[in-house]
Amino acid sequence: MGCGGSKEDKHTAQNTARIAKLEAAHAQLEKRAQNRVQGEIAYLEAALAAFKSEEDAPEARRILESRVQVLRKQLEKPSSPKQAPSPGGDEGCTVGVPSTPAVHPAPPDSKSPAEMPMCPDHPFHTHELGVGATLRALQQRGDAEQLFRPLQTEFERVLTELDSSAYESILHQEELTVEGCQDETTKFMVIKTVDIVPGANVAELFRICHDTGLRTRWEKKWVGSEKTVHTMTDYDTYEEGMDEVFLFQYPGIMFIKGREFLDRRLTHRDARRGLYVVIQGVATNVDKPKTKKYIRAETVFQCTMWYAVPGGAAVFNLILGDPKGNLSTSMVNHQSKVHPVKWHKGLLSAYKHVASSDLKPVVGPFKPLSPQGHRRSSSEDQTAEQQESNPITIHSRSASLDDVTNSSPHLHGLSLIHI
Repeated sequence: MGCGGSKEDKHTAQNTARIAKLEAAHAQLEKRAQNRVQGEIAYLEAALAAFKSEEDAPEARRILESRVQVLRKQLEKPSSPKQAPSPGGDEGCTVGVPSTPAVHPAPPDSKSPAEMPMCPDHPFHTHELGVGATLRALQQRGDAEQLFRPLQTEFERVLTELDSSAYESILHQEELTVEGCQDETTKFMVIKTVDIVPGANVAELFRICHDTGLRTRWEKKWVGSEKTVHTMTDYDTYEEGMDEVFLFQYPGIMFIKGREFLDRRLTHRDARRGLYVVIQGVATNVDKPKTKKYIRAETVFQCTMWYAVPGGAAVFNLILGDPKGNLSTSMVNHQSKVHPVKWHKGLLSAYKHVASSDLKPVVGPFKPLSPQGHRRSSSEDQTAEQQESNPITIHSRSASLDDVTNSSPHLHGLSLIHI
């Protein structure tokens, strides 16, 4: 009897110790899981705080707020009561185990909050949440406040346009989307494009587009552009690669006189986040007399952003140009719609032949971004699939964009939109 009682006591003690260890491990895992969830909530709330009002980027806000609600419910969910130990059980019996955690700990290969696309530090932040969310994150961090101050009006106009729902789809393909909206003041088209370059490294794609000398050469070869670029350096705030003024000159064709744009270009670079942003507008800080050979046109506002997408990189461009003179609005708007296709083809060729093959893209499982500034919905995916299986059309027209461009020989080679 004494030996039997001793063995039973020993088994009970072992089970009790085992349960205590399991409960301690469970408590530790639950605490870590809660910390992860709280950290993600903090990042999401910071992203939400970057929006100025509830009307800003409603789709992106909806995604963020929905995720925050799910996470908060996880934190509020109580743990199930623990099972009591089996009295006098042996090793073959079922013993009490900790209940399922209210917040499940992340698996070993899960991402920390800083690695989640919702976080502004993630390389796919722009791809997932849109250009507007990224620009507001820049504002919140104060990264670009001083840099973009000389073109603050243009910067604010960009944010306004990104929140607008007035844009109509001109072209929707997997690697190129084009949207347009008529500006109420000038009556010219505001053009919004997203060019995706598969396999591209975002820093290298930025270099190919941002280096004016290099870009002039490849645009001449693959886009047919005859523009010339002059760099203005005689002003106090000049800083190469950051605060620059350029005179872009486009020669005239037949009865159309040439145009020139005197633009100030402010550049924000963030290699760590894989993000490059340019705000561009009329240079009022440089006195450059007009010439008789060209009409002085204006870049009312322009925003160009380079960012990573899964397996490649993208260039976002939002621009309103006013060519001045007496060109018909319909002719200018027509050229504004067709030019992005030719430029996209040139960009793909340029990256293929000019980019360094040693630089690789970021990869990931995320969906393509629509120009509206949010992840494509299922309906948008279906529309894209239908358009990709049919000839390219402009507002349901049957002719391809190349045919439309070539049908206007007097415009061929003259870029009336200043990309």
